[in-house]
Amino acid sequence: MKLKKFFHNFFRVILIILIAILVLTLLIIGILYYNHRSKLDDERGYLTPPGTFVTVGEHKLHIRVEGNKDADHTLVFVHGRGVPDEAIALEPLFAELKDEYRMVLVDRAGFGYSDDKVSAKDIESILEEERGALAAAEIKGPYDIVAQGEGGLIALYWAKTHPEEVSSIIGVNMLFPEDFEGVTSEKYAGFFYYIMAKGSGIGLHRLMKHLYPVNVGAVYTEKQMAIRKALYSEGFYTEAMYEEDLETIDNVAKVAEKGIPSDLPILELLANPLMEPYITDDAQMAEEYAEAKQEAGETDIDFAGELNRERRDFLKNYKNVTVKELSGPARLYTYCPKDVADAIREFLKR
Repeated sequence: MKLKKFFHNFFRVILIILIAILVLTLLIIGILYYNHRSKLDDERGYLTPPGTFVTVGEHKLHIRVEGNKDADHTLVFVHGRGVPDEAIALEPLFAELKDEYRMVLVDRAGFGYSDDKVSAKDIESILEEERGALAAAEIKGPYDIVAQGEGGLIALYWAKTHPEEVSSIIGVNMLFPEDFEGVTSEKYAGFFYYIMAKGSGIGLHRLMKHLYPVNVGAVYTEKQMAIRKALYSEGFYTEAMYEEDLETIDNVAKVAEKGIPSDLPILELLANPLMEPYITDDAQMAEEYAEAKQEAGETDIDFAGELNRERRDFLKNYKNVTVKELSGPARLYTYCPKDVADAIREFLKR
């Protein structure tokens, strides 16, 4: 009888604790969500779209067109993974190139100013969405595709499936299928990313300031930085971004099957954050670099020189690929837009 009473009281205490945890969790979620919505209302003034909207399928997509409409080259920018602020982040680079080129950026569904609706994220659908937006805006090719990060997969697939539309590819630290060797869908978009997508909806990311963009090198004005941060606050990691990440490894296989174009001019700008002057300008990177060197002990290793060695060696196999290494983060134009612009000019003139 005493044992029965003990277990009765024990499970009662456990139940009370579980209910308390549930109530506390719901309370925290409610507070985070209320704070998030309240701040979004305050930030709304920063979120006026700089471009226009076109309808593709069931989505309203934001498209920004800048520069010389009579230019010989139309640069179509394809952003990488989980980037909500590209329409503003590219402004310094657009300013450098505006007199010589026509420049176009399409925010994919769930990115930046475009509708945050989950849609098909296989690479065929992503490409058709991009092409549909350009057609709706009456931006005709052929195009010079400027791809950052995972956007390189879209650029390569575009060039292989619609070669008449692509004059060249300019990669800004863009990724190739070989960069994903050994990476599974679970590694690339596991449970953590599912939680991140759900947490983004209630503003959990607002507690992690290190996730927000910083103005290394003072490239952006105070207003531009306020807009970039507002875009991160609103759409840090959307459901559509998560769905795209879930499809990425399958999309890599499709791009690999098509292969890398062998007769198309390609420029790959490799970012090296360990090179000067970036390693000095970015205090956090400098601190992490110093710790890494200390852990490595006494060594003659040229860390900056070794960082991109494997990628340089891989790209040497393609005679149509020109490689140039620049000091800066993955999105080089957020730190050295003039250097990126100079490299693009040199490549397109040649």
